[in-house]
Amino acid sequence: MSTISSISETPIDIIENVFKELRESFKSGKTKSLAWRKNQIEQLYKMCDEQKEVFASANNADFRRPHFETLLFDCGAVSYR
Repeated sequence: MSTISSISETPIDIIENVFKELRESFKSGKTKSLAWRKNQIEQLYKMCDEQKEVFASANNADFRRPHFETLLFDCGAVSYR
């Protein structure tokens, strides 16, 4: 069983530098294109649509979560357009 590592706060004096680094990274073009992002969302929709029963069964087996809750809240949230 894995353990949860502790979360520490980001010191306020480095936040500005972190933001600048992220902004520069974005401006450099390192991030993915809008077309790539849209494709990822479409693939997520497709996966949830095609595998919804698998997700529901896994949630039921692992967490005793009723199938309809997974279908409604998890898969339904992704498939609602």
